[in-house]
Amino acid sequence: MKLAIKYIQMYYKRSFAIALSIILSVVLIVGVGMLSQSVKKAEVDELKYTSGNTHLKIDDLDKEQMDVLNQSEEIKNISYTSFYDGYNYKDKALVNLIYSSENYLESDNASIIEGRFPKGEGEIALEEWVLMNLDLEPRLNQELELQLVNKGEVKKFKLVGIIEDRVPNKTNGIMEGIIGPVDTNKSNSFIGYIEFYEDIDILKAIDNIIYDAKIDIEKTSQNTMLLQAMGQMGRINFEVVGLVVLITLISATVIYSIFNISILQRISEYGILRAIGASKNYILKLILQELIIISVISIPIGIGLGIFTAQSLSESFYKLFTDFDLEKVDIIIDNKIIMLSIIDILLIDILLIDILIALKIKRSIGKITPIEAIYKSKIEKVKNDKYRLIGVESLVKVVPFYIALAFKNMSRNKKGFIMIMISMVFGGILFIESTFYGDIKKQMSEESIKNEKLYYDYNVSINGTLDMSLGLSKKDIEALNELDGVNEVIPYNTLYGRVEIQKNLLNENFIRNLEYKNEEHEYNTSIKSKGESSIIQSTIWGFEDKYLEELDSKLLEGNIDLHNMKNTPTCIVVVPYKQNQSMVDIKVGDKIKMEFRKDGKMSKEFYAMRDEGEYIEQELTVGGIITQSEFPTLEYWYTVGDGGVDLVLSNDMLSEISGFNNYRLININKEDDINSDELAKDIIDVTNRVNGFTMLDLGDIRDSKMAYSDTKNTFIYAISSVLFLTGVLNIVNNVSYSLISRTNEFGMIRAIGLTDKEFKEMIMFEGLFYGIISSIITVIVGFLIQYGLYKYFSALLESPDFNFDIKIYIAIVFANILVGLIATYFPARKIKNMTIVESIDSIE
Repeated sequence: MKLAIKYIQMYYKRSFAIALSIILSVVLIVGVGMLSQSVKKAEVDELKYTSGNTHLKIDDLDKEQMDVLNQSEEIKNISYTSFYDGYNYKDKALVNLIYSSENYLESDNASIIEGRFPKGEGEIALEEWVLMNLDLEPRLNQELELQLVNKGEVKKFKLVGIIEDRVPNKTNGIMEGIIGPVDTNKSNSFIGYIEFYEDIDILKAIDNIIYDAKIDIEKTSQNTMLLQAMGQMGRINFEVVGLVVLITLISATVIYSIFNISILQRISEYGILRAIGASKNYILKLILQELIIISVISIPIGIGLGIFTAQSLSESFYKLFTDFDLEKVDIIIDNKIIMLSIIDILLIDILLIDILIALKIKRSIGKITPIEAIYKSKIEKVKNDKYRLIGVESLVKVVPFYIALAFKNMSRNKKGFIMIMISMVFGGILFIESTFYGDIKKQMSEESIKNEKLYYDYNVSINGTLDMSLGLSKKDIEALNELDGVNEVIPYNTLYGRVEIQKNLLNENFIRNLEYKNEEHEYNTSIKSKGESSIIQSTIWGFEDKYLEELDSKLLEGNIDLHNMKNTPTCIVVVPYKQNQSMVDIKVGDKIKMEFRKDGKMSKEFYAMRDEGEYIEQELTVGGIITQSEFPTLEYWYTVGDGGVDLVLSNDMLSEISGFNNYRLININKEDDINSDELAKDIIDVTNRVNGFTMLDLGDIRDSKMAYSDTKNTFIYAISSVLFLTGVLNIVNNVSYSLISRTNEFGMIRAIGLTDKEFKEMIMFEGLFYGIISSIITVIVGFLIQYGLYKYFSALLESPDFNFDIKIYIAIVFANILVGLIATYFPARKIKNMTIVESIDSIE
């Protein structure tokens, strides 16, 4: 042990280089690991915010099954509801009156914010947004008279509790009123909402309770997105593990490279040890002790720096890119990540290096006598013979002498050159891929906001089951525009109908999907055969001129000819896409036929395509194609989504064809610094002119989702920065030590006549060459990996965008060249300032 410490002190430059390499590796593992866990937690928090804490929902439970579930030790929180009746106020969406467990609200991260939970007969609790849509003030103890839909009677309720708005219900327009606790004597069918402990295998727990309680699996639904984000769909985070292994292997190669140089320099010392009786095993033990001592010192420093770097960069990026509360930056200090870094460095790095060094010593020392080792005669002879592949005298004929000498030096130290290339390429590729991964996550967040109808501050829509002739008039839209605080009103006319398309134009998977929907829903026919054609569902949209023109830049094919669309039956077809493949092969200029009920009546038979009403048929010319992901509104109760094909017409033309002139869906944006609640009340005053309209105030929810999204992006940017900064330091460390270790070699070159200028130019060219070659490899490999990631993630995006950011690649090329020059400049300057004798006598 004492001799190992003595070697560390004697070869302090080499020891520092190894320690720095270990520190940087631990910083990478700890920093990136914790930031990755933080990204994961931010995703989980966002999904809990938007979809609730429930992992499993079970319909139609009986008392015996509830007793079994209540005894499960794997369940953290379970709540139940049972349906009592419904209330329909002014034909708006039905308010479901339910009994529930007192902890039911916790499943949606909500609570009673005023009053208490209903316990007695004739008591009720409602959310604020529901009260607003029922034209009620949020005032406790007021008496409500509710006309019950099923019982056909009026029942009085006293408002005893006001519930904070529940995000899952509000974004989907689901209204509920809690009228008391669940009572198994009042119902025989219940819905269960289950949240499991997060430190167990949740999927296995789900299987267990389904088996134990004899539950029909068809009556269960999992919160799949939440479980996936939690890692329960594959509990090992292979991305982090893979990155850790890769970082460790790169670290091992860098440490081995440094040790390899050191071994060649210490051959004579090992020869002396063998001459006085030391065995090869003793030398191996000595090397292992050195590595362990350096690691024991370096690992705690790396852990501390990793945590500090992750926290500091996250806070810096959060302040730079967001306007939200800094408390949302929550770094996960995961003990498992810390232990993983320690185990990896100690077991993989040291064990792997020790094995490689054992082989090196066996090959280099084992085959020669101690005397030969002391004088390094045979080793140097072999080495000189081995690398005599190209002579300086040949190179100077085509390049300057200092360049020829630089090539000669690099060719003599091929292993060192390869290690430097791996280090530089590795850092560049990780930076490129982590940045691209951040872009993909940003696309996912934007699609999530769009899919959840969160582009606008307010959403106003009529009950979709009401007649198509009902809606707000142009005068009502003008009244909305004139409200104080309104910035923009975007009205849409909508009409439920069908479209006739030739069967050979429909994707086979699309047909199968629609046929499956037919089997799944008795009263919702998605596709119906008609000779060589298929009749499929369609929502026909009427757009005002301004919003039609805005579609032009989003079209996949065709263009918006406003004059033509206002005066002829021309449409834009909204085509569903799956995994970058169109489900309908319609081209610009094709003719399609739409049909809709003349009277606009809605019924179960209409949705089942079995009604006998009078239909109007209209042939349309396709003027453009747009994908669903680019369509500006994805209201799930209007658009047919992947269950058909939507059509867009000029509102003037749709009104002329159908005779319906009203607007059924309106999106509204407010001005900044406007009281959202007050404006919401004013909007409801206008929309209440027509029965059936529901207003959703979505601004706060959108802002919260954006805050979660910005938090995730902050962590991802921090990961990129950690990779970049540690990569740069690792490169500088590797290149610098490679040069420092050749100090005596450079001293001899200078002794035979190399000028200081030529020496400087030789070293700087070597750094430039490192930068250029590593940049070429980084760009090629980085692009291929980036494209592979794009292909993988494109299946998860509705409209994947391959963002080839040339600026990132230019920055990497510039950084590699700059780092190569910096890494060689300072060692060269230090060596140049030494005398020739000092250089030749240098032990490192």
